[in-house]
Amino acid sequence: AGGTSNGGRHAMIAATRLGDQYDGILASTPGFHLPRAAAAQLYTAQQLRRVATDENDLSTALTLPER
Repeated sequence: AGGTSNGGRHAMIAATRLGDQYDGILASTPGFHLPRAAAAQLYTAQQLRRVATDENDLSTALTLPER
């Protein structure tokens, strides 16, 4: 079992519930605080919108190399 984000979270659950059935589990960056991560993404979008030259295209807040 393994993965990142939601897959990592599933791997951690498998390790907790079925640890004796695995030789090893790789869980990289499991998503434990998904509501907090969603709120952080909203905050980032709000900040990008403040500096974007086109409020309907957040990528305009970035320089061409940053895109």
